[in-house]
Amino acid sequence: MDAGLQAASIVRGRVIKRDNFVTAVACGVLPAIALYAVFPARPLNLAISFVAGFIWANYFEYAYHRYLLHLPGTKLARKHLEHHSTVGAFNEAENVNLGSAPIFVALLFATNGVPVILADLFFGFQSAPGVLVAFTAYFLLTEELHWRIHLGESLPLGLESTRRYHLSHHTRPDAKFNIFLPLWDLVFRTASNR
Repeated sequence: MDAGLQAASIVRGRVIKRDNFVTAVACGVLPAIALYAVFPARPLNLAISFVAGFIWANYFEYAYHRYLLHLPGTKLARKHLEHHSTVGAFNEAENVNLGSAPIFVALLFATNGVPVILADLFFGFQSAPGVLVAFTAYFLLTEELHWRIHLGESLPLGLESTRRYHLSHHTRPDAKFNIFLPLWDLVFRTASNR
């Protein structure tokens, strides 16, 4: 493997990761702060909505990965197949990020955030700030862990087994759709490669 090509791929991948980080914060945390300033929520409401948002983000990751990224013949599936085909290749780093461009990260946040914001505005749930912060935290955590898993970087204490778990999805892509927290893989019984 050409070390120069791999280094260039890592630089490109880091730029994508940085841009995704900025976009996620802009689309998740900034609206959460603005909504909280206009419609302050009680701490318990924020805590409950954060937990609910984190669980929803984990489900969204599972469903998006399983049902859209592995749906044969679609543009999403072709792009995801590129990710699968570059595991161990010199250009792996530029195909690891969860969004290949900020516009896709913004669309992901709009798809998940707009319904929550509208529900808050119409029904006064006051859950959008907690949900948006949770969704941002989940996205950033998943993006960072996915990067570390694929590039062989160290993982936080207690998450070392996620590398083996996720990379086994690349060996047998019919299971293990969650990247680091296999909650929905367990619920839908896709946590093991049959």
